[in-house]
Amino acid sequence: VSTQSTWGHFLSVYFFSKMMKIILLVALFALAVAKPVTLTYENCPQKTTGTVTGMKYSPDPAATNENITVSGVGTLSKMYSGGDYTLTIKIGGSAIFHHKASACKPDDFSLPLGLGHIYMSGFNCPIKVGPVSLQIVAFMSNSNPSGVITIEVSAADTDGSEAVCVNVFAHVG
Repeated sequence: VSTQSTWGHFLSVYFFSKMMKIILLVALFALAVAKPVTLTYENCPQKTTGTVTGMKYSPDPAATNENITVSGVGTLSKMYSGGDYTLTIKIGGSAIFHHKASACKPDDFSLPLGLGHIYMSGFNCPIKVGPVSLQIVAFMSNSNPSGVITIEVSAADTDGSEAVCVNVFAHVG
């Protein structure tokens, strides 16, 4: 056996071993950085013409650094002509973000400080009395702090009446 082939074999095994260690460390780091996310909700205490009756999200379980699709269902006791929705994000009870846009159009926006991104499908207005649904896709980055993040979403009709108000609680970590 030549010295050159032994040396070449040693180098290929050495570099393969180092490469596998680096790949394993990167994979472990990626797993360690992702935080689990669970979502719960409650209707706001004020009277509205709509009520959220259910919410599902996928994937379940969810984690930071991935898209989370949230599907909400509810009922309206009064026709919704159209209007704006507002979304407020609170961490530790303090509002860190406020967004207002038409509830009848798709909306796509980034959150401050690299916390994530939200896409709302919007409603097909006007909405008749009865069942209603909405889908939201949210990306929560790993820079979100562990703990509970409150997302308040409300929509007002063109006549000023509050159509719906719901608090979604993102339990991170």
